[in-house]
Amino acid sequence: MRFSYICSFILTAFLSSCQWPEYVGTYYSTNCNMLERVEIFPDETIDLRYFGMGFSVNRPAHIHKNIITVLNRESGAVEYEFEYKSGALYEISGMDLNCILKKDTLK
Repeated sequence: MRFSYICSFILTAFLSSCQWPEYVGTYYSTNCNMLERVEIFPDETIDLRYFGMGFSVNRPAHIHKNIITVLNRESGAVEYEFEYKSGALYEISGMDLNCILKKDTLK
């Protein structure tokens, strides 16, 4: 009986210490021409969903402080660059001017 309590305590402590970075989540377009939705995963990959497409495109990312750089999987070239501020992504690469994506707070 004690063994099960010890195991449950260790498991609870382990799971409570696992937290995703603040930027992980789904962001929706507020003023974008091309991007409809962006989803950032803990493994530093990003799903990009464009307006008019019924599917998302997965891309690797490089995250340094509050700058998130989306890379092309084949060439390694920069596709997008976002600045993360206050729960929103601001597109700074110039690919989709004035694009702001706000985080989904329902989850």
